[in-house]
Amino acid sequence: MIGVMRAGLWTVLAIGILLAGVGFADGLRPSSLDRAPQVLPVREPAPLVRQAGESLAVFLVSMAPFRASRRPASMPYQPGREVVAAGPVVPPPALALHGIVWGTRPGAVLEGIPGVAGDRLLLPGDTVGGIRIRRIERTRVTIDGLDTTWVLRLPFPRG
Repeated sequence: MIGVMRAGLWTVLAIGILLAGVGFADGLRPSSLDRAPQVLPVREPAPLVRQAGESLAVFLVSMAPFRASRRPASMPYQPGREVVAAGPVVPPPALALHGIVWGTRPGAVLEGIPGVAGDRLLLPGDTVGGIRIRRIERTRVTIDGLDTTWVLRLPFPRG
């Protein structure tokens, strides 16, 4: 037990010496002696005036303590309000799995790929129209792309 206490004491002492050395060496840098001291602009804090009868929670929220400017947001938070997208909303493609071809490398027959008319046979790793075939299994295909992951299953079970 005493050995553990001594090891802890030596660790604390070594950390203290290290921090003191870093602080001492930082003050002796020639670059810090050559430069003129920087004068930072002083920003006047907003007066903290709490109205009579105002709750502490309302007062703290009005100060916006977690914002750098210490001012409330320009748009109030309204949880029921719908968000308007910046651009046109493009619906995801309606992909359909028509079949799986087994061989040395399995393939999936897909329809509804953006920019491709009709069905297309794709292998794992193929990328077409912004979608990529990640994995092909016996009854399903996993596809990534367009900020979505699809897991398409065959419309009927294979025996």
